[in-house]
Amino acid sequence: MEMVDKVLIEQIKEKYLNVTGFTGLKTGFKGIDSLTGGFANGQLIVLGGRPGMGKTTFACSLIDNICLNDNKSCIFFSSEMTKKQTIDRLMQIHSNIKYHERDPDEIADRLINSAAVMEKANLWVDDGNVATGEDFIESCREIGKQKRIDLVIVDDLQLFVCKTKSLDRHYMELKRLAEELNCPVVAFSKVNRTVENRTNHMPDISDLQDAKTAYRYADEILFLYRDAYYDPDADRSKAVIKLAKHDHLWNMNISMRFDTEVFAFRDEG
Repeated sequence: MEMVDKVLIEQIKEKYLNVTGFTGLKTGFKGIDSLTGGFANGQLIVLGGRPGMGKTTFACSLIDNICLNDNKSCIFFSSEMTKKQTIDRLMQIHSNIKYHERDPDEIADRLINSAAVMEKANLWVDDGNVATGEDFIESCREIGKQKRIDLVIVDDLQLFVCKTKSLDRHYMELKRLAEELNCPVVAFSKVNRTVENRTNHMPDISDLQDAKTAYRYADEILFLYRDAYYDPDADRSKAVIKLAKHDHLWNMNISMRFDTEVFAFRDEG
């Protein structure tokens, strides 16, 4: 048995004395930041949602806010897009290019500015061509020895571990990685089809694949939800982030806006 860690005491003291309310990383989404105080260093954050709900788009919106707009460093594992597709989506979001815009004269300046931002960004993208999840985690550690890493995003957990059998082990490794790099690790996860059979389709922790493991290792659990996924008459621009697990907050809904012309998530209003 060891004596109480003085460093830990100091960290907890600073948490309550920090007048800005942020001890970690601002997400760039006011609703999320005001409730959570940002994504805390050392935390494993799981964000769940059904396929097609917009998890990859939300990941790119996070990278735009945190890495491109706030000049923080980020490592992104994408099993949904190639590296080229990821850069394409980020430049479109950052340039605010609508899908119907095709006139080069209208978008040239925005694209030039976005390209300059992308070239300077501290962003590493792995498009899933690593042998295993362990290889990606080891690559993160190696980068962390050379650079300060502010955020790691894994999209998504199920494909991240498809070549191995133990999701439990990868939850544990990602939590350990967050602590070693002293940064938040955000892992996107699929939600079971059970939500499709309910009147209320809003997911809960029990709907996560390997829910018990997620609850055990995740410091925060959030869900991405859009009514328009189920109801074609619903407002397509409405989205919700459900904060299902947090230090002191449970089942809080945060209103978001889904930009249907750019395919990006924004603050409401």
